[in-house]
Amino acid sequence: MIKEPVSKNYCGTVVQINQIVPIPKRDRIHHAVIFGSHVIVGKDVKEGDIGVYFPVETQLSHELVSNINGYRHREWGNIQQDAKEGFFDQNRRVKCISFSGAKSEGFFIPISQLSFTGVDLAELAVGTDFDELNGVPICRKYRRKYNQAGTAKGQKPKKHVEDLIVDGQFKFHTDTSNLRRNWHQINPSDVIDITWKLHGCSVVLGNLLVQRELPWYERILQYLGVQIQTERFGSIWASRKVVKGVDGTAKAGASHYYSEDVWGQIAKRVEHLIPKGFTVYGEIVGFTADGGSIQSMGGNPFDYRCQPKECELYVYRVTQTNADGDVIELTAPQVRSWCESVGLKSVPLIYYGRAIDLIEREYGGYSDQLADKIRSRCKTDPYDDNERRDAFRELFDEYLHKYYVRDQDSALCVNKVPEEGIVVRKDGLDKCEAWKLKAWRFLKSETENLDADVVDIEEEQSAEEVTE
Repeated sequence: MIKEPVSKNYCGTVVQINQIVPIPKRDRIHHAVIFGSHVIVGKDVKEGDIGVYFPVETQLSHELVSNINGYRHREWGNIQQDAKEGFFDQNRRVKCISFSGAKSEGFFIPISQLSFTGVDLAELAVGTDFDELNGVPICRKYRRKYNQAGTAKGQKPKKHVEDLIVDGQFKFHTDTSNLRRNWHQINPSDVIDITWKLHGCSVVLGNLLVQRELPWYERILQYLGVQIQTERFGSIWASRKVVKGVDGTAKAGASHYYSEDVWGQIAKRVEHLIPKGFTVYGEIVGFTADGGSIQSMGGNPFDYRCQPKECELYVYRVTQTNADGDVIELTAPQVRSWCESVGLKSVPLIYYGRAIDLIEREYGGYSDQLADKIRSRCKTDPYDDNERRDAFRELFDEYLHKYYVRDQDSALCVNKVPEEGIVVRKDGLDKCEAWKLKAWRFLKSETENLDADVVDIEEEQSAEEVTE
């Protein structure tokens, strides 16, 4: 049995190579197209081959890199000391790279290279996700190393403010999956919402049930059997993975990585706007009060037209939670309508409507030209519904890259910084699903930031959640 990976965004996936693209003037390498991304592979990799794909910013395990002789210097641990050396540094990070002008977004190995784990390779069907096999670690999300202060010996554990939250009330936002791995989720008739992805720091704001601090006389009455109201609605604010404060009390000793708690500042600014039972998920962009940039690349801040020393909140999701912890998801239009009613900004909208209607823009409606285009993309039967859906998804992918994910400067910023990408959301009856699609230029800049040891606030906050 294969265990579910910790994160499907940063795991190994069994894939079949269905498309090979030549690289001009290169005799030993070519591109394999995997989940819509171009990955450099050797000429020995052919269409039809089965292997494992690892996305950018995945950290491979020492066990895997050692067994595939993947280290750049064999003395770092390659099993076969006389074998040709690989290209991985000691951090074993899968990078977004450009080799003589050829892009590579990920890493591919033949499935046979997993035999060292002792797993039955026949169990690894195409589409299987994993981060360990047979108890052997294979990969995980890459994280920088952090210096963390420990608790002094004999010191009592600190009481955390999150303990004040009533069980089942507060929920962090789930990680947004990569659209390149989820094209199969989009159907022509689906109503979708496309927005720009903003590069800032995530914030979660709630007006939810918290525990009341009972005065001494109420504690006595409660002891005597008198029913006392022990819960009330209170403000909660958090980063992507860390609760920062509850009911007016900031988390003691929390690391904010800025000169001040930007999450708490935003909470104070908007908490009076949030109805009881609501949770608001958004992105804080711009600058800190002392003029520092919330996010930057190459020394250029992602300003999003904020004035110096000012920041802004953009909302992308709103939920309502009842006393039992049941969650109702507001649809994308409802999120925008609610934001407008209370004076908040929602993430900038690109498109809302049926997926097929977006593609029809290219052809002036569902014309014979579009129908012929879809049929021509079908591999065997141009009238098979499944093949036509796959052909539509190819056109949908091409359309998004042609108009929105094309390595342009951000139109939302004054400074010259790369557009991060887009988010495609599909609303359901009781939940929404959302997928991100990042641009190559932004991914490359992220890689360069990590190489230069530039702090990314999202990663810092995730690390705090893991190590506290």
